[in-house]
Amino acid sequence: MQGFILLLHMGLTMKHFISRINWRQILVHTIASWFFMYAFRTFSYLFHLEIIDAAFSSNVNLEKMIVEKGTAFEDLSSFLVWESFSGTIGLFVALLLSLFLSLKRSWFWLNAFIAFVLMFLLHWFHVSGWDYLNSFFYYPGSLFTNTLFKFLIDGTILLVPGLLLFFSKSVNRFITGNTLSA
Repeated sequence: MQGFILLLHMGLTMKHFISRINWRQILVHTIASWFFMYAFRTFSYLFHLEIIDAAFSSNVNLEKMIVEKGTAFEDLSSFLVWESFSGTIGLFVALLLSLFLSLKRSWFWLNAFIAFVLMFLLHWFHVSGWDYLNSFFYYPGSLFTNTLFKFLIDGTILLVPGLLLFFSKSVNRFITGNTLSA
C-alpha cells in the first residue's frame, strides 16, 4: 500500500512539474537567445578588423594577403577561434539572463534550460535559419564602407531585439499569459 501511495505522490509531483513548463517563455527566450548568439558572433569581428579589411580589399589568394598585410597565421587562427566560439558565448550569456529573469520573476528555472538546449540543438544541426536571415540583418551595415561601423551597427541590430525580448514588459506579460494588465 505504501508503494501505491508513493507512486501516486510521484505522479502528482510529476504532473505539477510538467504544469510549470511555460512554452511561451521557452519560445520567447529561444528567439532571444538566437539574437544574442548572432550578435556576439557579429561583435567578435570587431577584434579582427584588419583581417576582415584585408580579406575584403584583396584580390589575391590568402597566402599573399597574409604576406602583404603582415597578418600572422596566429592572428588568423585567433580570428577563426573567436568567430566560432563567440556565438556559444552569446548563447551562454542568454542562458544566464534567462535564468536570472526566471528566478527574479518566480518562473520555473527549467524553462531557461529548455530554451538553451533548443537553441543549441538548432544551431548544432544548422537549422537556426541564420543562413537565410543573415543578409537581412547584415544589410544596414553594408551601407557603410567603414568596417568598424558595419559590425557595430549589425551587432547592435541583432542585440537590441534580444534585449527587448528579455526585458520588455509586454513580452513578459505575454509569457505569464497576463496580456490585459498594465
